[in-house]
Amino acid sequence: MNALSVGVTARQGCCVAVVRQDGEELASLSVPANAEGASVLRAYLQKLHRPVRFAVSSSAFGFVLAMGDAVAREVMLVASSVANQPAALARIAERMI
Repeated sequence: MNALSVGVTARQGCCVAVVRQDGEELASLSVPANAEGASVLRAYLQKLHRPVRFAVSSSAFGFVLAMGDAVAREVMLVASSVANQPAALARIAERMI
């Protein structure tokens, strides 16, 4: 089963997530950087029935962890000097082993 690759950043009370699979962008979501936003992203990812690889900025790390164990996931924290845009982070997640 191919994993989804998700890049997540947080800025000004909002989290932006880019979801990729097999080299193609599936979605870009912007949600509040709170429990409600984490619930929305978790529900979206659960509907896709795939494990998830996250590459996240430090500002979004807590947000991704707040999603709980409902999504099978791997999480990689990426320095903003390496990538600070959700699409770039999603491409990094695709290359995770």
